[in-house]
This record gives sequence, structure tokens and C-alpha cells, in this order.
Amino acid sequence: MKYYDFSFVLKSSELVLLKIDYPYNQEELDSKLDHLSKQECAFISVVNQRVPISYWFHAKGYTEIDLIDQDTFADLKVILEKYEIEYQVTDYSEELFKDSEKLHPRFKGEVLHYIDCIMDLDNILDRILEHGSSTLTSFELFYLQRLSNGTVSI
Repeated sequence: MKYYDFSFVLKSSELVLLKIDYPYNQEELDSKLDHLSKQECAFISVVNQRVPISYWFHAKGYTEIDLIDQDTFADLKVILEKYEIEYQVTDYSEELFKDSEKLHPRFKGEVLHYIDCIMDLDNILDRILEHGSSTLTSFELFYLQRLSNGTVSI
């Protein structure tokens, strides 16, 4: 299993698993990315190295599945739109929750382990006490469900 440096941690209350499709082969995508600033390249590099991501090239282009939070995705969208990089986003969170075979087992394991490492049960319980359980996100509910059935990995 991949080791993640948690100096860059996603916000557990904003998690989403996204499938992002790009209509570019490797050469075309590299050409688009050549125009990014050093800061933008560093941001993308940090995200790609510090969070679970699965990616591959195929006949129709390039696809990646990222565990990401809303703020980080908003920053990524700014870069993509600035450089007119076409993309299509599909929320894949339900694929994780329903244990879909659309996710590679190793990647699914990395995502679950990452979630288990960043979730804070005390914060979740405090929010339930203060605001009720209706304020919990689907990832927090999923974590609590896994915690109750003993499948949390840490």
C-alpha cells in the first residue's frame, strides 16, 4: 500500500471521489501542461503525490479517479479552465460506498486507508452533538458505518 505524507491533508468534511476524463492522448496532455507556471505544476504535483489517485490513458484520452476535497478541486478547476484544458467530471463517491467493481481493489484499499487516517471521530461526534447527524457528509457516514462494522483499517 502506498504511504501518504499527511503534510497535505484533504478536508474530511469536503471529500469527494471524482472521475475526471480528458479527451487527450499523452502527447496532447503533456503539450497542454507545458504552459503551466512553476507554482501550478507544484500544486498538481503535490496533489498527485499526496492523495489517492488512479490514472490511465486509453483510446479516448486520459482518465483519473481522485479522492479530493472541494477546495482542492476548485483550485484544480481554475488551472484547467485557465489553460482551456477540456475535462468531464463524474462523481464516483457512490462507487466507493456501494463497493462497486468499477474501482480497482488496490486503489479502493488506498482510498479507504486514506479516509481512515484523516477522519477524526471526536470532530464527527462533536458536530453530531452540536448540529445533529443530518450535518454529516456521506464520507463521514460511510466512515462511521465502517467503524461500527469493524472494517476501519487503523
